[in-house]
Amino acid sequence: MSIEAQAAPGSAQLLYRIRPGVARVRRAQTLVLVSPEQGRSVRVSTTADDLVPLLMAGASFGDLAQRLRERHPRAADVEGKLRQFLSQLEAAGLLGTRVPSRRPRVAARFALANPDPLARWLATRILYLPGGLAWGLLAAAGAAALAAVLGLTLAGRLPHPSALFTQFSGYGLALFAGVVLVHEAAHALACRLAGVPVGDAGLILHGWLMPGPYVDTSHMYRVARRAPRFWVAAVGPLVDALGVGAAAGWMLAIDSADATQLQAATTLLLLCAAFVFLDTNPLMPSDGSRMVEALLGDELARRSALTRARARMSSMKTVALYRIACSMHLQASAVIFYLWWMWTH
Repeated sequence: MSIEAQAAPGSAQLLYRIRPGVARVRRAQTLVLVSPEQGRSVRVSTTADDLVPLLMAGASFGDLAQRLRERHPRAADVEGKLRQFLSQLEAAGLLGTRVPSRRPRVAARFALANPDPLARWLATRILYLPGGLAWGLLAAAGAAALAAVLGLTLAGRLPHPSALFTQFSGYGLALFAGVVLVHEAAHALACRLAGVPVGDAGLILHGWLMPGPYVDTSHMYRVARRAPRFWVAAVGPLVDALGVGAAAGWMLAIDSADATQLQAATTLLLLCAAFVFLDTNPLMPSDGSRMVEALLGDELARRSALTRARARMSSMKTVALYRIACSMHLQASAVIFYLWWMWTH
């Protein structure tokens, strides 16, 4: 079976998948894919490692080639090298049967700008700060946000979760859109602080209906240390949490009789709080899943933990730890929501 560049014109698009049961072994500087049935293995280079998540789900030749071009724009003969890599997988019996793609696209991306120059400029200035100052400022902002939320709670002015619908404010929604932009910008900045470039930024349409901004931080796979990869994902939910604190401080500062500002602050607080939960939820492909995967050192931990056993490419320990993280997140979220609901009822 030869490796073709793409399906013939007019035919269904072909997908390339790694066979179920293939073991994924990460060594000091190398990733190795091993067939447990035949004992054959293929050493995966750093460049080809970027393709493994796509091959786990099933991807066309065009999608694989596009990923390589995005991450290695100066590479020569991308398609030839990709055919060689797929041929190696096929020869070792690691590449599954290619099947026509019948999956509809669930998201569309529209690149609008490249934030890398600005992120690099900001990262350079932050790195010039005295040691510990940046972390101190971040800790101070977090402490201020927590104090504002506690103050609002003790004052009996914490809004009930249902107020997101009963007191919804378009002004508050517009402010939340600003928080979302800062959220994405924080990902880009953290990526540059980790020493790798940022890809494009723009608008993504989930299911072709729900719009939202995005920043391509896929180059983080090149960072060996786990802590930077964790923080690139974690800064997004952190911005959401700081948004909750800012809204709480705003509610404490304004006159409760000012209905317009009160509704706007309430909407902002509740939207930010909702996205703290959504963005940290490891059950979904989110910042939360990337945070847990970074801590575990396995970017396929979520897929392995939440899929059928024969399709796993992570260790049983990684799968168990990821599932524990999911359980802990759900339990903590349920307790916080229950206490919030009862306190403000």
